[in-house]
Amino acid sequence: MTANQRRPSRASRAKLLTFFVLMVVCAGALSVVIGFVATGSARSSGLDAAATVRQGDIEHDLWSVLNADDFQGPLAPGAVGDLDRIVPTSFGARSSLVGAMLTDADGTPIWTWGEAVGLEAVDAGFTSPTATMARSDETSITWVTYRLPIRPPLVSQPVAILTATVADPDVAALGSRYPIGSIAIIVGSVLLAWGLGLALARGLLRQSWGETETQRRVAMIDPLTGLANRSALNERGGAAIASALRQGGHVGLVLIDLNRFKAVNDTGGHALGDRVLVEVARRLLEITRRGELAVRVGGDEFAVLVPVVHRRSELEALAVRVRAALEIPVRFSSAADVRVTASVGTAWSPVDGVSIAELFKTADTLMYAEKNRVRAPLNDSITRAKEQVAARPDRRAEAERVTVSAPSPDNT
Repeated sequence: MTANQRRPSRASRAKLLTFFVLMVVCAGALSVVIGFVATGSARSSGLDAAATVRQGDIEHDLWSVLNADDFQGPLAPGAVGDLDRIVPTSFGARSSLVGAMLTDADGTPIWTWGEAVGLEAVDAGFTSPTATMARSDETSITWVTYRLPIRPPLVSQPVAILTATVADPDVAALGSRYPIGSIAIIVGSVLLAWGLGLALARGLLRQSWGETETQRRVAMIDPLTGLANRSALNERGGAAIASALRQGGHVGLVLIDLNRFKAVNDTGGHALGDRVLVEVARRLLEITRRGELAVRVGGDEFAVLVPVVHRRSELEALAVRVRAALEIPVRFSSAADVRVTASVGTAWSPVDGVSIAELFKTADTLMYAEKNRVRAPLNDSITRAKEQVAARPDRRAEAERVTVSAPSPDNT
C-alpha cells in the first residue's frame, strides 16, 4: 500500500478538521459554563461559611453582656448601648459596618444603626445565616449583606434577626477570584472534553481509513473471477521489482492468453464464456504457490506474478503447469464440455526489464509468438484443403464451403 492510499481522503480530512474545531469551541463553552457554575457554587458556599463565622462572633459578644429577656419588648437603653458598641466591631478588624437592623421574634425592628435605610426586616422564622454580595458601580466597593439569626445559648429558635451591610474585603474577595476547586473543575472539564474529542476523532479516523482501505481493496479485485486485476498487478509488481533491485533478486511474470476463446462466446454465449473464465481463474489459484499473485488482466488474458525467482527455468515450469491445467476440458452439467488451451509468455527482471510495463511487453511478445505457432498448422491445413478442392473444377463450390466453415485464425 502506498503512502497516499493509507491517507484518508480530502473530504475525510475536512470532516476531521471541522470536528476538531467544533470540539475546541464546545470545550471552551463547556469550560466557561462549568466555571461560572462552579465559581457561583463555591462563592455561595464561601459566603455561607463567612456568615456562620460572623454569627458565632456576634452571638459570643452579645450573650456576654445581654440575655434573652433583653429582646422581649422594647430594648432597654443599656441594651441599645451594648448593641451600638458590640455589633460594629464584631465583623472583623478590616470590616466597616455601613448599616444594621435588628428585628424581634415578630419581625418588628427593635434596633437600627448607621445607614439602615433599605434593609429589609426578616421574620424570626429565618434560621440559617446567609450572606450576599453587591457591587457599587459608583464607588467600586463590594458590599456584603448578612442575615444572621441570633440564638441564646442552648436555644434552637432565634429570638432576633440581625441584618447588616458591611464593607468586608476578606469576604468580598470571594467574588473577584476563582477558588482552587473551581479552577480544578474547569481544567478537568477541558481535559475531559479534549479526551472525548480525541477518542471520537480517533474513531472517525480509523473509520475513514477503514473505508478507504475497503474501497482500495475492492478497486484491486476483478468482479467476475475474484482474482486481482491489472491495477493490483501494477502495484504489487512495482513494489516487488523495487525490492528485488535493492536486494539483487529477480521477479517473474507469466502472461496467459486463452486460445480460441472467441469461439466459446460465439457458440455458447457470453454467459458460458464467463463461466469458463471463472473456471480458469479457479485453476490458476490451484496451481499458484504461496506469495504468487494470480491476475485477470482483462478479457481472456491472465497473468501470474512471481515476486521471488531464482532461475528462469522456474518460470518455464510454471508455464508448463498453466498449460496442463487449462488443457483439461471444462465440464458443465448444463452444457457440453468446453476445451480451452492457452498461449503463455514469460519475463523476469532485471533481464527483461526493470518495470512491470517492460516485463509485460516482453512476456506479451513471447506469448503471441507461441499463439502464432499454434495458428500456423491450422492455417496450413486450411490452405492445403482449399488447394486440393480447387484443383477439381467440379468441386469449386465445395472449396467455398471449406473456406466458410474453417475456423478463422482470428478466433485463436
